[in-house]
This record gives sequence, C-alpha cells and structure tokens, in this order.
Amino acid sequence: MEFGPDGCLYIADWYNKIVSHNEVATSHPDRDKSHGRIWRISHKSQKPKKIPNFYEVKTSDLVGYLKSPSIWAKRAAWHQITDRPIGETGALAKELVLLASDNQQDEITRIMALWSLEGIKHYDQGLMATLLGSKYTNLKREAVRALQSFSLDAGTLAQLLEGLSKDDNPMVRSEVLRTLDAVGTANPETIALLVGACNPPLEGNDMGGAYERNFERYLARKALENYPKELLAFLRSPKASQYATANLIWASQALPQEERETVFMDLWKKADNKELDEPTFIIVAGMLENDQVMKMMLPVLENVGKAQEHVSLTLDNLAKVQSKELSNALIKPIGHLLKSSDKSQQNLGLEAIGKLGISSLRNNVVPFVNEDSSSETIKLAMLALVGQPEKNRAIFERIAKMENLELDLRTEALQALAKADMQAASKAINDWMPNLDQSQKQSITGILSNSEVGSTLLKQLYETGTLTSEEFNLSSAEKVFQSNPEDARGIELFDKVKNRIDEEKHAFESKLQRFMAIAEKGGGNPENGK
Repeated sequence: MEFGPDGCLYIADWYNKIVSHNEVATSHPDRDKSHGRIWRISHKSQKPKKIPNFYEVKTSDLVGYLKSPSIWAKRAAWHQITDRPIGETGALAKELVLLASDNQQDEITRIMALWSLEGIKHYDQGLMATLLGSKYTNLKREAVRALQSFSLDAGTLAQLLEGLSKDDNPMVRSEVLRTLDAVGTANPETIALLVGACNPPLEGNDMGGAYERNFERYLARKALENYPKELLAFLRSPKASQYATANLIWASQALPQEERETVFMDLWKKADNKELDEPTFIIVAGMLENDQVMKMMLPVLENVGKAQEHVSLTLDNLAKVQSKELSNALIKPIGHLLKSSDKSQQNLGLEAIGKLGISSLRNNVVPFVNEDSSSETIKLAMLALVGQPEKNRAIFERIAKMENLELDLRTEALQALAKADMQAASKAINDWMPNLDQSQKQSITGILSNSEVGSTLLKQLYETGTLTSEEFNLSSAEKVFQSNPEDARGIELFDKVKNRIDEEKHAFESKLQRFMAIAEKGGGNPENGK
C-alpha cells in the first residue's frame, strides 16, 4: 500500500494481484511503456508516504523497487534499468538474475526482472533453463519470448524449445512459434519444430481445441516463410519421413511456387491417404495450371464417389479455388450428382453448374425445368442456364408462364428471356400483367429495373399503358431512367414518380400540421373520435 501526499491510500497491491496479474505478465517490454494503474481511496488518518522520483533514484537501488507491491513502482524501475546507459545498469545483472531465479518472489516480480535483463542485453543460460521449466505459465511464456532478445544460435534455440513446443498450454506453444519466426535463424532442428506444428486442422473454430490448432498452423507456416532454403533441405532429407504427409504439405506452402509444386507432387506420390481435406483441396486447386499436377490429381478430382464432397468444398471456397482447370475437372462428378435420386445432390450439381459457368452440361439441366420441380430446383436450373440466353430462350419462356411459380422467379425468367428475345418477353408479360394487383406490379418493376433489358421492357409497358407511374417507386423509376438517360420515356416516368412522391410528402406534412394544431388546443372530443 502507498499513501499520496494528500493523505489518500493507493491500493496498487490488491488491484494488481486481483485484476492485473495476467495483464502485467503478458505485456511486452518493447510495447508496454505505461506505469500501471492505481486505485485511490480516501484515508486521511494515515501519514502520507513520499512517492519516489524514479529519474533521481540511484541505479544501485532500482532492483529493489522491482519487488515493490506497487505495479507502478515496478514498471518505473524496469523502465529506468532499460533506459539508462548500459554502462551503469550492466552492473545490476547479477542481482537481477538472483531476483528472477528466486522462487519466493511473486510471478510478476520475476517477470519484471527478466524484462530488465532483456533491457541490458544480459543472457544467463542457467536462469533461462530455470524459467523455461517454471510451473508458472506466464513466466514460462515470457521466458520463451525473451529468447528473441539474446541473439542465440539455432542449435541452442532448438534445444531450449523442443519440449516447450509440445507444452500443454497453447499460449506457450504459440510463443515458441513466434520466437522461431522472429529470431531470423534456423537449422534442421528448428525447422522440425515448425513442421511439427503444421498438424491437420480440427473441425470448427472453438476455443480450447480447433481455434488453437488452426492458429498454430498459421504461425508455423508464417515462420517457415522466413526460411525457404532450410525448409526445402529439410523436406528433401530423411528426417521429413518422421512427419505426417499432411504436415509436410502444409509446411511446403511456405516455399516459392515452383519448388512448392514439385515438393507437393513428390509428397502426394508417397502418401498412403489420397483423401483431400479442405486445406489440401484449396492447395491443389491453386496448382492445377501446372500440367503435371493436373495429370496427377485429375483421377482424384474426377472420382464420382467423392463428388458431393469435392463439389461442396469448391462452392464453400469459391473465391479461393475457382478456375477453368478445376471446373473442367469437376464436370464428371457434377454430372453424377445430377443423376442422383437425392434432391439435395441434384440441387448441389445445379448450383455448381451456375456458379462455375459450366455450359457443357446444358442437356443435363434442361429436364429439371418442369411443372413437378420445386421452386428451388427451377431457380438453380435458371442460374445454370442463364449464361446462354439465346440457346435457352424457350426454357425461360416456359418458366415465365408457369403460374404455380413465385412471382420473383417468373420475373427473373422474363428478364433472362428479354436478353434473347425482347418481343417474346413483351408478349409474355403483357399476357400476365392484367391479372396482377398493384402490389404485385410494383414487385415486378422492382426486379426488372435492376437490369438494362428489364428497364427497356418496363419502358415499353409504360408506353403502351400496361403499367402506369403508380406501379413504380422512386428507386425503380430512377433505375429505369439511369439505364438510358436520353430516353424520353424514362425521363417522363421519373418526373411523374418524383412529382407524386413530392405531393404525397406535402399532403403528409399538411395533415401532420393539422393534427399538431388540434393537439396543442386540446379540444378533441373522444366520443366523436377526434
């Protein structure tokens, strides 16, 4: 406890032990330059204690302040040890080593002593071995991080970190990977530690398992990118056979492209398990421009027994994997899905055709457009056929005339039909429109106004009187106008809708003012409803 000059009690010790224990221990000495937080409770009866000015504290007294119950004093002393000329603070090394080694001290004090040793660039082999074997997780983790500060050779690092790379605590394991990333030096032993952390991902992303595994995979691969030569030598050495193929494939992604593809092909040939998990599938998809990789992987990708799995992986990772090579490789599996009796597999195949832009399976898609098909199936079939509007004109016309379909699907079919045959689209919608109410017509204008051909169709309907300005809101009218700002029909329509909106707004404001006036007078009659 500390007392300020105003007689107030400063409770740093309680706060630090209860709240800031982890925060202090996890702070990085190069980042954390604050002097801590202090709570203040009025206590006028106690004699004020003088707060030291750490700029004036003797260098020889600074280590003692690292044992202070005040986190502010601890940090201030550590900063002074780090910031003062090393010619002065270097003499504190022995005392700091003893403090950091002292099991009777609390964890925070020992960490502050370790940070101070980093500040004066003093490495003590015995001390680091002790701290790395500590039962205190924060102290152990900070010791792992501190190894970055002492310019150790890769052999020493490997020896110190081998056991910790398999520590039960994920914070310690991840700090090992960060340290190996930061030190800028590697040998076969440190590369082995990084490859060992490239374990296959776990399903999900929950804390306490999958999240930590996935994060460690990322950290390991990031570190390996610093050491491509050492990694390549390791992968070509007999030591690599001690690790699972999945680890080696993930690690090899840190290599330059040409070497990465060569290593992958060598590893795949030796692999007993030819299954593609999600990360490996993404890796493979990114290599298919290489003819040798394509030749080797084509039998795997074309395997109809894995059709649902591989097509699903493609759609789930479309932005990462889409390519002409992958689309061609999946034609056979997608065709297999369309022949399935399972509706979900059929729809998966239809979705893949539309999103991958596969035109060669058109004849497999057409049979799905019939009166018995669900709305979902027809929607996916349209997505699969929309890339060839002229060739599929009759199909879109048939969908547009299906009275059992939802209005939005029929409208989308009309829009696709308009791209191929505006006259047929105009005839279909003219036959359909008289049977709709105003709300339905407004829905149609909202959909069709999103495309240029749809806007053209709407202007024709407006010109013939099939649609009036009442069936347009401001947004749809503006889109029709913007599709061709020089078209007089669009200009007239937009002006009418704007005028109507302005009139409606003015009428609302007038009505509101009238009601407000009545409310202010307070003369309403509840019996008459006014």
